Amino acid sequence: MSESTLDGPFGQALQRAGRIHAVSHPEDHGALVALARSGKPWMPIGSGLDGTVRPGQPVVAVHTRALPVRVSIDAVSGIARATANARWADVERHANVHGWSTEHLVDIHPGATVGGTLARRSLLPPLWLAGTARGACIGMEAIGADGAAYGYREAPRTSSGPDFRTLWFGAEGRNGVITRVSLELARQAPSSWFEVPLAAADWQTQRTWLDRYAGRASVVGGDATALLWRISGVGRVVDHACDLLAGLGHTVLPEATRPARRLVEVCVPWSNWDAAWAAPAAASIEPRVFAAGPTHVLLGAAGPARALTAWAKRVATGPLSRWALRGGLEQGETEWTTGAGPLLGDDR
Repeated sequence: MSESTLDGPFGQALQRAGRIHAVSHPEDHGALVALARSGKPWMPIGSGLDGTVRPGQPVVAVHTRALPVRVSIDAVSGIARATANARWADVERHANVHGWSTEHLVDIHPGATVGGTLARRSLLPPLWLAGTARGACIGMEAIGADGAAYGYREAPRTSSGPDFRTLWFGAEGRNGVITRVSLELARQAPSSWFEVPLAAADWQTQRTWLDRYAGRASVVGGDATALLWRISGVGRVVDHACDLLAGLGHTVLPEATRPARRLVEVCVPWSNWDAAWAAPAAASIEPRVFAAGPTHVLLGAAGPARALTAWAKRVATGPLSRWALRGGLEQGETEWTTGAGPLLGDDR
């Protein structure tokens, strides 16, 4: 177990405020359990932390980056088993070898850890129909704040024991730390990409298509002028969706529309669409669409923190909107530095 300073801006702010008196990097599972059972106040700090979570007393900050990283893929059932400190890029790389993928999950970032994504509060509403990290988590192991072990097996709920996963989902480390997860993967299916100009089909129409082709078509990018659609799979419904979109746009590569950095995320109802692009701050940060569902759209942007915050506050209005600002994605870090906005329902 090693002691050091924190390199993330949120962790450093807590240190300056005197809320963290030591930093621990346990190197194995036993060391993590021993720390939890030592009686010292502690909390994990990493990609699952939101700036609104601040310990009430000085604590030992725990990073899991020194723990061994393991990822295994069940090629038959399409299940990935990974330690919580594995990054989504690691899971995707191993899954692709066996013909599986995590590309159906809209709330993940390649540089984020699996456990951190599950631990942070989700911006997406409970009724988001596209794949999410929480929905894909079919098994989990965790260590409670008192060092007690918890395990949820990959089995029908009637035989897998009580389901207490929501005690860790969105808890930002307050109830302990997630150590291992089992994820349901999706088959790599043939995909067609279409850029649909908003001049040819307004956002209200495209929102209707999301309902009609749920599970086969999804919005995975775009901006104020056009949305990027991905049609996956084969069959008559898929062919119909491709014919519809082909008449309104042209095939494009998804990488061309995805910025490398996404420092602010805003999830708002479709009714806030016009406000997202009309806000004065939007001109300097060039927001992008990252995903969309029948009720909400997930936007992202990169730029100066002050401009991002001003834009997010103007866009994320109303009880069904939420935004979060995080820093350091260009270095692969995903520690959340600021969070604001009302919750999208208590789905924990």
